[in-house]
Amino acid sequence: MSKKKYNLNTIYISERLQENLKPISHSAFTAVTAPMGYGKTTAINWYLDKQSKNRNSCVIRISIYSDNLSVFWQS
Repeated sequence: MSKKKYNLNTIYISERLQENLKPISHSAFTAVTAPMGYGKTTAINWYLDKQSKNRNSCVIRISIYSDNLSVFWQS
């Protein structure tokens, strides 16, 4: 009897959340807000990975960790 192997790295994104993420591709700017621990980063990473596989899309990602304008443009 063979043991079934589970992929523990599987990410579950609910249908409801997937529907809420769809308008991002038609928006000039999107801000995702929710309390800490709600999976914002996981959901956005999933969405951007999905979009980057589309040949007609260009994904530019900017993470802002400082209010210093020169740091923003250098990174």
